[in-house]
Amino acid sequence: MLVCALWLPLKLMGWTPHAATFAMQMFSFVVRLLIAYLLFVAAWLVLLFLTSGGSPRATQSSTVASP
Repeated sequence: MLVCALWLPLKLMGWTPHAATFAMQMFSFVVRLLIAYLLFVAAWLVLLFLTSGGSPRATQSSTVASP
């Protein structure tokens, strides 16, 4: 997950394809930036999903009502 969140987006942003014009270079940069952002957000959401645990009812079955 760390690879998908940090290393892969940094490698993707560091890669420079051979483009003939400035417009193609800019388009490539924007697409790579979007993909890197989506990889980072997806890894972050997976981390949140995996560490969110169960519900209190499942983990604390003998709760006492407060007066």
